Amino acid sequence: MKVAYHKIPIPVQLPCHMEGYVDRVSSKIHDHPQLVSFILQGETTIVYHVLDVILIEKELANRLQNAINQKFQIPIEQVFIAATHTHSSVKISNYLLPSYPPEAELLDKIEELVLENTAICLANLKESQANYREISTGHLYSNRNDPSHSFNDKAYAIRFEDTNQQPIFELVNIACHPTVLAPEVTEISRDYVGVLRDDYEKATGVPLAVLIGEAGDVSTRHTRKGQDFSEVERVGKTISQLLQNEKNSHLLDLSGMHLRQKTVEFTYKPQEDQDLLMTRKLYQEQLKNLEGSKQGEIISDFLRMIDKKLQKESLTLTVPISVLDCKDWQILQFPSEILSDFGLKIREQSQKKQAIHAYTNGFMGYAVPEHLYGKVYESAVSEFPRGIADQLIEQLITLSK
Repeated sequence: MKVAYHKIPIPVQLPCHMEGYVDRVSSKIHDHPQLVSFILQGETTIVYHVLDVILIEKELANRLQNAINQKFQIPIEQVFIAATHTHSSVKISNYLLPSYPPEAELLDKIEELVLENTAICLANLKESQANYREISTGHLYSNRNDPSHSFNDKAYAIRFEDTNQQPIFELVNIACHPTVLAPEVTEISRDYVGVLRDDYEKATGVPLAVLIGEAGDVSTRHTRKGQDFSEVERVGKTISQLLQNEKNSHLLDLSGMHLRQKTVEFTYKPQEDQDLLMTRKLYQEQLKNLEGSKQGEIISDFLRMIDKKLQKESLTLTVPISVLDCKDWQILQFPSEILSDFGLKIREQSQKKQAIHAYTNGFMGYAVPEHLYGKVYESAVSEFPRGIADQLIEQLITLSK
């Protein structure tokens, strides 16, 4: 397999709106968001662009995929645009609070940088071998809904080395929300993901690409020692050190690479969705005490999304899922936040090493298992009605076999 890697800062013009909690306006950059790009080329060419933002709307993913296709003739389905899901970056979407649209100039610049990084990667592809290892992060984070509930505390790493055994880059899959920083923080930041990438490269000389996995209900909520930049440093550097200390690795055979994709459609009647109607009622009650506040503004926005659904007699959800499959390893891609129970179910049914890559080529809120639906916060901000996410995950598992 040939691989290449390149990263570049995303320019942010201040002041700017932030995206992740209530609307915030930033006038300071603590650490610049970046565009991290890599290409995996075996029997086919797969392009990845990972941005330090909260989410990638389907419209933006389509725009960037089409731009790459037009310039490099790489098929759209072989291009993946993803977010690290930091809650402290510049606003990039209309998914949340569309009354504060992203800057058109920023989106134009992102397209320009995506094309630039793609060209650099294509021009610098190198033959590689892949060394795999994994670590346990211990009690650095936990299930945020219930610290006694299961979650994935592992990080999975693949180091790509050239034919002289010199590192090209390393790919890390981890399942924890980049929400170390408090909602009140108004400085632009990549959160712990940025510290992890910077510290690891500084210590080892090896650049990192980080893919966020089944982190939907996982964070530092119950384990943190603060919500400031010193805590971001602690979390990011702890993971970096654990990766540096783990020397036990083995080669992976990445031959036979092929991409399996499927677009799944579900049609349902929102006006008959009792969960949706109950959530609407709950938000209406909350809003009575929050009118005029920033928190009230976000609740009003959630109500806007619900009312938009309720205006229609039927809705069809179109969900793209995919699996990049090799002999010893695969990446499963999904346009949503995935809760821990789903991650466990996916991983326990495969004999191969896996990366679960959420927040990819679109954003559809949370994928919540039916047995938790209505019991956890994530149910209220899911695009999927009760039970639908379970069917999607089953189809993703089937696609991976």
